Amino acid sequence: MFILRLITKKDRTNHADFGKILIICLYDSKYIEKGQDLSNISLLYEREALKMQILADLPKIPAFIRNSYQLWMGAQWSKETPHDVFYGTGWIHEVLGRQLARKSCMAHWRDAKVTGNTAQLIEPTTTVLDYTRDIAGELQEFTGADTPYDALIHFQTPGFENPLTAGDLSKIHDFVRDRQVDDPVGDHPNVSVDVQNHIIKCMIDMASINESKVEILYETAHPACLGYGGVEQGVKLGVTHDPHMTPFKSLITNWHEIGHAVYRQSIPYGHFVAGRAMDEAIAFLFEYYIGYSDDFMQMMLDEGLAQCGYDMDMLKRHSTEIVRNTKRIETNPIRHFIDIDLCEQLERALVNEDIEAEDCEVFWARLVEPYADIFPTDYPYYYDVHMMSGIYGDRPCYNPGMLAAMQIGDAKNVTTDNFNDIVMRVAQSGHDRFDTAVKDITGQSLSTEPFFKWMTLKF
Repeated sequence: MFILRLITKKDRTNHADFGKILIICLYDSKYIEKGQDLSNISLLYEREALKMQILADLPKIPAFIRNSYQLWMGAQWSKETPHDVFYGTGWIHEVLGRQLARKSCMAHWRDAKVTGNTAQLIEPTTTVLDYTRDIAGELQEFTGADTPYDALIHFQTPGFENPLTAGDLSKIHDFVRDRQVDDPVGDHPNVSVDVQNHIIKCMIDMASINESKVEILYETAHPACLGYGGVEQGVKLGVTHDPHMTPFKSLITNWHEIGHAVYRQSIPYGHFVAGRAMDEAIAFLFEYYIGYSDDFMQMMLDEGLAQCGYDMDMLKRHSTEIVRNTKRIETNPIRHFIDIDLCEQLERALVNEDIEAEDCEVFWARLVEPYADIFPTDYPYYYDVHMMSGIYGDRPCYNPGMLAAMQIGDAKNVTTDNFNDIVMRVAQSGHDRFDTAVKDITGQSLSTEPFFKWMTLKF
């Protein structure tokens, strides 16, 4: 049971003196008064785990709402960190309002993906966007970022940097156009669910997943990983198989999430280590740098793919096939950079109030027009679940994450034999900033060169 005494408008006329107001939370028959530490790291850890359990269709909505209120209350005493600002912005009634708005937007998004009716997205997207702009504005004031959207990016990844240039994107565009096919070609023999599950289990064993720190959830909506290993089973790893993907892509997507789990289980309690970009860097290191290696592919063949009709040449062809008719999540590591760059441009325009929700379709059409020769004919702006669920500012972290993955792999000569030790050292490095972490780990600032070297070698 969870009861919260709401504060009346009269109560909160003097927000600067808000700390004098007593907020009482009744939960499991225990009173938690506003003198207690509700803003501690445990609440943030709990929130990550709850997100994953909801994705796994485990009913945790009341606990998630309670956590939101506790984070908000903890931030009212003083806003000392960006997390306090992010979770403590607005009045108390807006805490639930934000969650309901995101839930409504997701429901309309799922329907729009089926029906194509984008008009229904305008109102819920506007509501979520209004809440996001409030938070971004507060973060900008707190951090001194150039724009509200930059404040959100640096909240996701302190020390964010992205050396990709327009020339780099043009080079990638040309490469994709010259190599792509409309649909997967060649034979993709069926791989039974039992065989896929066995290979995934081999991946988990290979990665030395610590099940005292990682809870493995099977049959989630899609492979995913959230949470931190500083508390018992604080990391939630969701693994599954996707019938809409080729067997190789389905399996390698799980390996990506296992990479997140290995990294997160090793992070010391109370740390987030270089933010979202480094988290993605380790996952991409697993998925592409290790996952596209001969040793890893041989493991997959030995553990079941060979008996299904695959050989090494087939896996290499499948892994390097650039398929045009794919959307963002299941696309390949080359076109990925362009997809993410366009997502960032759309989000930036929305958060910085250059456009409104009703402008999305026209604005998106202009963004994708230069890439009409490599994108699917039907590629709507709302395909990205992050923006539709109200998560703004984390997509830009994926591109520097991919670059860092290749730079770490190259600098440390990462293999199937040594990756665990290297990932543990990164996770336990104590770096708060992404830029300094990359330089300390690899010996140089983030660069595009290792990625293009890897692209030339593998593709």
